[in-house]
Amino acid sequence: MYFTFHSTRSSLLVFLLFLPSLTSFLFPLPSRPLFLLRSSSSDSFDSDPSSFSTFDPDFDPEPTPISSETLDYWSTDTSSPSGISSQTLSEISLDYSFPLSYLADVVVRFGATPPISPDSILGELIDAEKCFAVLEALGSLDGSEVEEEYEDYDVVGLAESWGREVGELFEVCVREGVGLPFGVRTFIRREEAEIVKEVLSAEKRDEDPDFENSENTDYFG
Repeated sequence: MYFTFHSTRSSLLVFLLFLPSLTSFLFPLPSRPLFLLRSSSSDSFDSDPSSFSTFDPDFDPEPTPISSETLDYWSTDTSSPSGISSQTLSEISLDYSFPLSYLADVVVRFGATPPISPDSILGELIDAEKCFAVLEALGSLDGSEVEEEYEDYDVVGLAESWGREVGELFEVCVREGVGLPFGVRTFIRREEAEIVKEVLSAEKRDEDPDFENSENTDYFG
């Protein structure tokens, strides 16, 4: 009887000793804690948010759909990420240290009709899904790098520094498809400013055969 009891007890101890290893083998744990694992459900984006950049010619402004439950939650809870949708463009620009010009470019590409105001509320310009896409972009791009892509003067300032009429620049911008979300108070991108310069230079050469240098400092101030 003693031998049987002792044998059974020894077997039980051996079993308990190897139980953790057996459990981990049969039921392996994820490499990350469960609360850190992100679901691949419809309320997450598959694409790289950095593709949201307005400077990408292949940018697709159609965000991935978000679940209706998530959108309903955002629309009623101002402390949620959708709080951005109740802010003005100026407030978002200050809070996230992002150029206002970029935000204006994005909302217009998302369907907002220009001209818009810096005091326009984001959620009144675009829907909740696109607001979330804006939030993703703000967290993925470097605001200082984006700001470098824009001119230091708005259209009015550029016209003055170039010695041209505001209406002249405005007309070229419209004709060349340069977006002006804030009208003549828009800060256009540097690459767009170069396009405007080239067009103005071409027109000047047509008027004056002796004008050959498109970077003529007398013509552009």
